Amino acid sequence: MSTPLWSWFAVCGFIVLLLVADFLSSRGDEEPTFRRALVSSAAWIGVSVCFGALLEG
Repeated sequence: MSTPLWSWFAVCGFIVLLLVADFLSSRGDEEPTFRRALVSSAAWIGVSVCFGALLEG
């Protein structure tokens, strides 16, 4: 099974996009709260589950 080159670039670009979104959402001088950490963790877990479902599909 050969994976096309464009799909590797798409996955790498998506990962970079997610990293930029994470850096932009966590910048600032405010203290992270438990609720914010919980919501952020749930969002990342949701993104991971969706990506896994996409690979299985």
